[in-house]
Amino acid sequence: MRAPELSAVGVFHPDGRGGFVAPAADQEGRCGYLDHRGAWLAEPALPYTEAFEDNGLSRFQAEDGRWGYAGTDGTPVIPATLTEAHVFHHGLAAARTEDGMGYIDATGRFVIRPQYTAAG
Repeated sequence: MRAPELSAVGVFHPDGRGGFVAPAADQEGRCGYLDHRGAWLAEPALPYTEAFEDNGLSRFQAEDGRWGYAGTDGTPVIPATLTEAHVFHHGLAAARTEDGMGYIDATGRFVIRPQYTAAG
């Protein structure tokens, strides 16, 4: 037997290259992304990661508390510059900056500028 190396593993999602990827946490609770063989695609260095959505993006929280989205290779697609980030619906996700809430597309571009107090 060997000691467990992970404290949590999320749902596996197709990576688009014939494999699968999942968010996971090491024994210290640091989060990253694993491939289907159990190898780290992105080393556990984040406070929080979420399951991949149908569009192949996973929300993550950076050390400074800001939010971004990673692709199925574990690298950021949308950098962690958002103060709040939500799940995508119909190609858009509600997101917050210092200017307020708006909606981003899967590239991180605001298609409805951040101007609202709340959005969902």
